[in-house]
Amino acid sequence: MAAAGAIPPLVRLLGPSSHPLLQHSAATVLDPLAKNADISVTIAAAGAIPLLVQLIGPGCLAIVQSTATSVLGRLAAANAENADSAVAAGAVPVIVRLLGPDSPDDVKQEAAAAVHEFSQYDEIAAIIADAGAIPHLVLLLGTDSPIDVQRAAAGATRRLVQFDDIAVSITAAGVILPLVRLLEGDVQWLASASLKRLALTADNAASIAAAGAIPCLVRLLRPRFAPNIHLNVMALLNCLAETADSAITIASVGAIPPLVDLLGPDSPDAVQEQAAALLSRLAHNDEIAVDIAAAGVIPLLVQLMGSSSDEEAKAAASAALRTLAHSSGESRATIAAAAASADLLHEMQGLGL
Repeated sequence: MAAAGAIPPLVRLLGPSSHPLLQHSAATVLDPLAKNADISVTIAAAGAIPLLVQLIGPGCLAIVQSTATSVLGRLAAANAENADSAVAAGAVPVIVRLLGPDSPDDVKQEAAAAVHEFSQYDEIAAIIADAGAIPHLVLLLGTDSPIDVQRAAAGATRRLVQFDDIAVSITAAGVILPLVRLLEGDVQWLASASLKRLALTADNAASIAAAGAIPCLVRLLRPRFAPNIHLNVMALLNCLAETADSAITIASVGAIPPLVDLLGPDSPDAVQEQAAALLSRLAHNDEIAVDIAAAGVIPLLVQLMGSSSDEEAKAAASAALRTLAHSSGESRATIAAAAASADLLHEMQGLGL
């Protein structure tokens, strides 16, 4: 269609002389085309961006706003030049307004998705935050929003929390509790990714634990969840486990058995590494270390050291074994026996075990 010269007439149909339903139809056709990087350049060169910004403004039909916002998001995702052109045309404050309570749910969803796309660019992310997007996004994460709106808002939040200053503002807006609640829904990966980033500060980690996240996170270690969720959850729990009380809570709500299972050979290297790292952290508590050893973790850690081709996984396994060895004489003896059985005794001795 683009090769046949359809883009310029479609863009003309976005203009103010067209009936709103024609504008909607033109935007609907352009929407999937804008996913293509080359075609997105053609769409922008035909002058679509200022017209699309007009179509998301006050007084436009909601169906037109929704589709035009989607096209703007796709164009921004394609390249920085498109994103900069949209910002210059005044897109950001209008998109932020569409996040607000006066918009229908489908418009809010597309606006949040557009925020996600525009926020891949550092300077534009700051403009979006300064325009007041954060309180709206936090509200959209709440239980009153449909799941598709929550998912779009969670995607935008995940991208914005990567920026330190914006993460502070998002936390101050009260994002932690709604994100923790989303761990129980259908957007666990997005929620856990944002919480993982926020938990890098001690105060946020304490707030996440206080919000009741730990039991939810431990449930997400079950095998029915995907490895990308396991990775987020274990990294987040590792941050929380830096405090003794949270480490005790993590162990007490049943984290050890699924973590031991995730050390097995069927897990990806990155999952094995994170499981070993979290077990090592938990094992700094001697009582928890006894429970970890009793769960049969030592042979798996020794096997991981001997069989994994991933150096980071091996390093995490050796750190966990070292922590367990220092926790009790019984664990040291079990490690030595497992190492001898796997013909790895020299490696264990070299690590000071």
